[in-house]
Amino acid sequence: MISEARVKELVIQTLEMLQSEGQIDDDLILDDNTRVIGMGSRMDSMSFIEFLVGLERAVEQELGEDFILIMHKVHDLNEGKPNLIVGDLARYIALVVREGS
Repeated sequence: MISEARVKELVIQTLEMLQSEGQIDDDLILDDNTRVIGMGSRMDSMSFIEFLVGLERAVEQELGEDFILIMHKVHDLNEGKPNLIVGDLARYIALVVREGS
């Protein structure tokens, strides 16, 4: 089991890794409202893929088992919202982990 708060930490850590690698701007403020997808997101398609892969690995390490992020299911949960933000993504991952346990 993994808490939503812990998932947020993993999401932020993954974004910080991208910042340290120069894939996203250093001045981007990382918090619950940081846009991952949508208008105002600072990631291009390649950095977004790196983000997803890094996040999946971080969650897998935390859980000690395989974890795959299915983006169309994230979209279904986020329906009606033009952007995907860190807080919503963390909620989705925590929900998937709870349901899978």
